[in-house]
Amino acid sequence: MTQPLRFVGGDYYSVVRISERHTALCVADVAGKGLPAALLMAACRRVKPLICKRLAPRELCHRLNRILCDLTRFVSSFHFFYAVLDNVDNRLTYCNAGTTRHC
Repeated sequence: MTQPLRFVGGDYYSVVRISERHTALCVADVAGKGLPAALLMAACRRVKPLICKRLAPRELCHRLNRILCDLTRFVSSFHFFYAVLDNVDNRLTYCNAGTTRHC
């Protein structure tokens, strides 16, 4: 867990073990600072139930992208990277999502 110093920002990361064999990795960033960026990142917690469903990265990013288009009126852009690491085969499957004001 991180604690911001003197300001709030728009960065997010998470690592979740979704099975004995698989680990999910998320990294996200909002272009912009302050409360709008922080609120959008708080909405990023909506991804946790999608991770628990063990969706493929492509499907998870597609769903998240649709959600984010409705939420990005106050920031210039949002970038999200999601990957699933197969701990046995050392294989990484990944996808990204993102929006600009032109959703």
